[in-house]
Amino acid sequence: MNHNYWKNKYEVDFVYDDSLRVIPIEVKYKEHTTNAEIKGLVEFMEMEGLNLGIVVTKDRFKREEFDGHRILFIPIWLFLLVM
Repeated sequence: MNHNYWKNKYEVDFVYDDSLRVIPIEVKYKEHTTNAEIKGLVEFMEMEGLNLGIVVTKDRFKREEFDGHRILFIPIWLFLLVM
Protein backbone atom coordinates (compact mmCIF):
# COMPACT_ATOMS: atom_id res chain seq x y z
CA MET A 1 0.00 0.00 0.00
CA ASN A 2 1.41 3.37 -1.02
CA HIS A 3 0.38 6.79 0.23
CA ASN A 4 1.46 9.58 -2.07
CA TYR A 5 0.91 13.29 -2.51
CA TRP A 6 -0.11 14.51 -5.98
CA LYS A 7 0.07 17.99 -7.46
CA ASN A 8 -0.70 19.32 -10.93
CA LYS A 9 -2.79 22.45 -11.36
CA TYR A 10 -4.41 21.59 -8.03
CA GLU A 11 -3.40 19.03 -5.40
CA VAL A 12 -4.57 15.91 -3.62
CA ASP A 13 -3.43 15.23 -0.07
CA PHE A 14 -3.02 11.45 -0.44
CA VAL A 15 -3.33 8.85 -3.16
CA TYR A 16 -4.06 5.37 -1.84
CA ASP A 17 -2.68 2.74 -4.22
CA ASP A 18 -2.50 -0.94 -3.29
CA SER A 19 -1.93 -2.08 -6.91
CA LEU A 20 -5.57 -3.21 -7.06
CA ARG A 21 -7.29 0.12 -6.49
CA VAL A 22 -6.33 3.79 -6.61
CA ILE A 23 -8.30 6.21 -4.43
CA PRO A 24 -7.50 9.92 -4.11
CA ILE A 25 -8.05 11.32 -0.62
CA GLU A 26 -8.49 14.97 0.34
CA VAL A 27 -8.46 15.99 4.01
CA LYS A 28 -10.74 18.87 5.02
CA TYR A 29 -11.15 18.81 8.78
CA LYS A 30 -14.10 21.17 9.02
CA GLU A 31 -17.90 21.22 8.95
CA HIS A 32 -18.48 22.28 5.32
CA THR A 33 -16.41 21.80 2.18
CA THR A 34 -16.86 23.90 -0.95
CA ASN A 35 -16.67 22.60 -4.52
CA ALA A 36 -13.57 24.74 -5.08
CA GLU A 37 -11.77 22.90 -2.27
CA ILE A 38 -12.12 19.53 -3.98
CA LYS A 39 -11.10 20.61 -7.49
CA GLY A 40 -7.80 18.75 -7.14
CA LEU A 41 -9.63 15.57 -6.23
CA VAL A 42 -11.93 15.82 -9.26
CA GLU A 43 -9.02 16.78 -11.55
CA PHE A 44 -7.03 13.73 -10.43
CA MET A 45 -10.05 11.47 -10.90
CA GLU A 46 -10.57 12.79 -14.44
CA MET A 47 -6.90 12.38 -15.38
CA GLU A 48 -6.73 8.83 -14.01
CA GLY A 49 -10.20 7.69 -15.13
CA LEU A 50 -11.35 7.03 -11.56
CA ASN A 51 -14.93 7.09 -10.33
CA LEU A 52 -14.36 7.22 -6.55
CA GLY A 53 -12.67 9.77 -4.33
CA ILE A 54 -12.75 10.40 -0.57
CA VAL A 55 -12.91 13.63 1.40
CA VAL A 56 -12.07 13.21 5.09
CA THR A 57 -14.14 15.67 7.13
CA LYS A 58 -14.61 16.64 10.75
CA ASP A 59 -17.96 14.87 11.14
CA ARG A 60 -19.81 14.76 7.81
CA PHE A 61 -20.88 11.46 6.27
CA LYS A 62 -22.51 11.52 2.84
CA ARG A 63 -22.10 10.67 -0.84
CA GLU A 64 -22.20 13.24 -3.64
CA GLU A 65 -21.61 13.34 -7.38
CA PHE A 66 -19.39 16.00 -8.98
CA ASP A 67 -19.15 16.05 -12.75
CA GLY A 68 -20.07 12.36 -12.85
CA HIS A 69 -17.55 11.38 -10.17
CA ARG A 70 -18.64 9.77 -6.90
CA ILE A 71 -17.18 11.45 -3.81
CA LEU A 72 -17.56 10.00 -0.32
CA PHE A 73 -17.39 12.46 2.57
CA ILE A 74 -16.46 10.54 5.69
CA PRO A 75 -15.72 11.68 9.24
CA ILE A 76 -12.15 11.34 10.39
CA TRP A 77 -12.99 8.79 13.10
CA LEU A 78 -14.36 6.41 10.45
CA PHE A 79 -11.44 7.04 8.11
CA LEU A 80 -8.98 6.15 10.88
CA LEU A 81 -10.89 2.97 11.70
CA VAL A 82 -10.77 1.62 8.14
CA MET A 83 -7.25 2.72 7.27
